[in-house]
Amino acid sequence: QYKVIGNVEVPYEYSYLPSPVADDFKEALSCYSNSNYNAFGAMCRRCVQSISLELGANGKDKVQQQVEELEKVAEIDDETSGILRQIIIAGHDGSHPHLPKLNKERAEILLELMKDVLHQIFIRKAKIQESMDLRKKQIAKSN
Repeated sequence: QYKVIGNVEVPYEYSYLPSPVADDFKEALSCYSNSNYNAFGAMCRRCVQSISLELGANGKDKVQQQVEELEKVAEIDDETSGILRQIIIAGHDGSHPHLPKLNKERAEILLELMKDVLHQIFIRKAKIQESMDLRKKQIAKSN
């Protein structure tokens, strides 16, 4: 449940992520931990596209359409929507050779953005559901 990044362990709750999303994010973190920042940026884009597919937002023509569908399906807030657009549409972090390479500082920001996106879409909802289920069990025991 922990991924070592440099000399620092960064806790991450992969168990709340669908397997394809977790696999892509783990690979992204592997790239990050090895200072392969362009590969990290490309894997973040892939991870967001895996999220889209998991949630049924599979825009066929353009990435823009895929992000718009993801925003609707996941019912995400405006802040997270902006993050997704930054990663997928505006950022192109590390994905195109004609753009500047992704540096360490930008990769650190992108890492935090990805963690926020994954938390917003999967982890928070799962934890809320766990809490509600636990409460129902406690109530049932009391009766």
